[in-house]
Amino acid sequence: MTSSDTDFEMVLEDQKLRIIEWQHLNLWKFYPLALASSFSVRCALYPMSVVKSRLALQKQNNVYRGMTHAFSQIIKTEGITALYRGFWVTIPQLSASFVYSTVYEGLRNVIRQTFDIRSASLVSSLAGGSASTTTQLIFVPTDIVAQYMMIYNNPQSFAGKMMDYKSDLLWDYALFELFIKWMD
Repeated sequence: MTSSDTDFEMVLEDQKLRIIEWQHLNLWKFYPLALASSFSVRCALYPMSVVKSRLALQKQNNVYRGMTHAFSQIIKTEGITALYRGFWVTIPQLSASFVYSTVYEGLRNVIRQTFDIRSASLVSSLAGGSASTTTQLIFVPTDIVAQYMMIYNNPQSFAGKMMDYKSDLLWDYALFELFIKWMD
């Protein structure tokens, strides 16, 4: 989805490899088709993510013996909709790839033009780091809530503590620790 930082054609065994830049894409087609593709894949694979999360978080294999057992038990005891528990919370994650591409390409051009940096790897590093940070602001919170919802029906059988929305103490402590590590 991202383009190269070079404006040239490469010759490989008498074939020309044309570099497709961001401005060459028809974004009116790109975004809807990429969204439809991402949504289709997410619909197909999300049940496996639910099973994976439940298997990883269970205490000493006391709930499921394996993947097929987990699938059958979830469907039998909770119904087919349990395989999609938390699915709608993750819908904003579909925008993460679009946000990444847009921020990356936009920043790459701004950095090149504004700061006159000629190093393609430096420009890509700066733009990529910024784009990645931006997408994590979307992805991480929705993923945390979705994983919580995946095990919500039977929380005592899974490792870890359930979220307590009334107390911000743990969140404040985590931010403080992150700040201290950043200062070192």
